Amino acid sequence: MKLLEILKERNMSRNKLALSAGINPGDLCCAINGQKPFFPKWQIRVAECLSIDRDELFAEEFQNNSMSNKKEIKKVLDDPMDDENHKYSKLLKILHKKNLSMYRFAINAKISATNFRRVMLNEVDFSEKIKIKISDYLNVKSEDIF
Repeated sequence: MKLLEILKERNMSRNKLALSAGINPGDLCCAINGQKPFFPKWQIRVAECLSIDRDELFAEEFQNNSMSNKKEIKKVLDDPMDDENHKYSKLLKILHKKNLSMYRFAINAKISATNFRRVMLNEVDFSEKIKIKISDYLNVKSEDIF
């Protein structure tokens, strides 16, 4: 992880970074070790503390999330279940067509990446507020997607 390299170069501890970024040190360590999601707001605060562009600092994580999410999208699209289980297939196809990971799409649309992923894997359902954010981001009518 690039973050660890930068901390080592700057002789900065994880604890000091966490306190500077306003993140619980235990939570930051868990995020760095992959035991907890590295939330977008944390990424922004860490990048600001280090005076580094967030996309550059977390490029490796974005790439890893993109690959795993593409596999998840493909799994959902290729799953031969009935239409009820694919109620968001139109949205999945848009993501696939635009070559967007679920994570990147959620960040761009300003919605929770974790919740977006759970919805796309049919674990929960979208709220109306989130449907509006998604349709606004894509510049399409909500009924054309959902």
